[in-house]
Amino acid sequence: MIYIPWHFPLQSDKSIQGASKKAEQEFQMQYPAVYNHLLQYKKELSLRNKAETGIRYEWYAMQRWGANYSEDFNKPKIVFQEIVQESQFMLDENIHFLCNDTCRIITGNHLKYLMAIMNSSLFFFAVKRFYGGGGLGENGVRMKHTFFINFPCIKPTEYQESKILKYIDMKNFNSINNEIFNLYNLTNEEKEFIETQ
Repeated sequence: MIYIPWHFPLQSDKSIQGASKKAEQEFQMQYPAVYNHLLQYKKELSLRNKAETGIRYEWYAMQRWGANYSEDFNKPKIVFQEIVQESQFMLDENIHFLCNDTCRIITGNHLKYLMAIMNSSLFFFAVKRFYGGGGLGENGVRMKHTFFINFPCIKPTEYQESKILKYIDMKNFNSINNEIFNLYNLTNEEKEFIETQ
């Protein structure tokens, strides 16, 4: 798989507008084997979108490009599948790249805490019941960010967060779930109801 953003390898240079000869020369100089391989297909690649190829971006670059977020893949991130039957949010601290069109990522701060919230029974229940993620068979849920962006994520105290992080390190999932129920001040009846759904 080859990822070539517009103006590669000068994609960080904000002064470049449109297809850049300078970028192409740098590409040829820095990555001669890749450049020469693609050069065999220059005619075909140039014909992809005649209105834009060679005008907005170089003939060898991708037609559509997510460069505004490409650096997020190099950060610690929460990784999750879109179609699931239970919460499956995982923390990637080792900078893995994933090749799956239904895989999503979340970057930012307090990722372990956020992952605990998102893997809780409460979160899964809320997305399925209230935020539009249900309706995929009996147990299936669509974990699309637009379905859970309005979930009220409580900002914990340092003590609450450290307690949850300790349980994550111990892989004590029942205790994590109970801590999250307590964060949201749920009654025993509410907890029971959610866990049986």
